[in-house]
Order: sequence, then structure tokens, then C-alpha cells
Amino acid sequence: MKPQLTIGLSIIGLAAMSCTPNSNEADNDTAIQNLTAFVDSVEMVAEKETRMKWDQVKQRYDQLEKKIDRSESNLSEEMEDKFEAVEDRFENAERTNKEYLKEFDAQAERELKNVENWFERAGDNIADAADDTGDAVEEGWKNSMDWLEKNYERLEENTQRKYNDMREKMKENSGK
Repeated sequence: MKPQLTIGLSIIGLAAMSCTPNSNEADNDTAIQNLTAFVDSVEMVAEKETRMKWDQVKQRYDQLEKKIDRSESNLSEEMEDKFEAVEDRFENAERTNKEYLKEFDAQAERELKNVENWFERAGDNIADAADDTGDAVEEGWKNSMDWLEKNYERLEENTQRKYNDMREKMKENSGK
């Protein structure tokens, strides 16, 4: 019985060893699919112009990337091409999102500055100042406040604080 057990174990061992390259290829394919799915979701969120914590996103990307065995014997040319395409998409999503947010933050600062300028001109009595201020200025102030309120969740924390402070001052001065 022992020789049969030894032969059986040898056959199982050979079968397992012969499956290793396919296993690595399958593991790499799965790892690339997981990385692709992750990058798909990153792109989708980035396209919505969401403020992302890129350090955390990159950390997760790196974890998924490490699961890919990029040695020449384990990664086919086709898989290498897929990997490089996914890598390019990730880098593009990050760059595009950061460029958008830079422009968005500049717009937020301009809108906040419009409100601050109006507030400074208005002085202590907002109601009287609103009556004395031209319709165009008041409309510009209202448009800026509407824009800031609409985009509040996407504003940087510092801009949110300034906006909140401005609203509190306005509430205090208007008696509401």
C-alpha cells in the first residue's frame, strides 16, 4: 500500500508543479482584472470632479499592483500591455482630477472674494446696504453665494470655513 501512496503523491506533486506556470498566469490575469476594476472606479469618481485623497488611492493601487508578477516568464506581452494601459489610465485620472480641482479651487476663491468684497462694502447693516447697492452688485453677490452653496461639499476645508463664517456674519447682521 505504501508504494501506491508514494506513487499517488508523486503524481499529485507533478500535477501541481506542472500547473504552476498556468497558475501564475491565472493569478496575474486575476490581479490585472482587479487592478482594472479599481482604476475603473477611480476614473468614475474622478470624472465626477470629487475631491479625492490621492495618497490613500495610490496606496490601494500599489497594493493591487504588487499582486502582479511582472517577471518576464510570468507576464505575457499581452498582459504587460494591459497593465501599462491600466497604469496610464490611473495616472491620467489623477492628473485630470488634480487639474480640475486646481481650477475649481481658484473659482471658489473668486466667488468667496466677491462675497467678501460685497460684505466689506455693505458694512454693518446688511439690509440698508442691500437697499443702497445696485442690483447688479447684489445679483453678483447672490450668484456667488449660490455657487458656493451649490458646490459646498467639493470646497476645500479652508474655503468651507470662510463660507460658514461669512454666512454667520450675515445672519448676525441681518437680525435673523
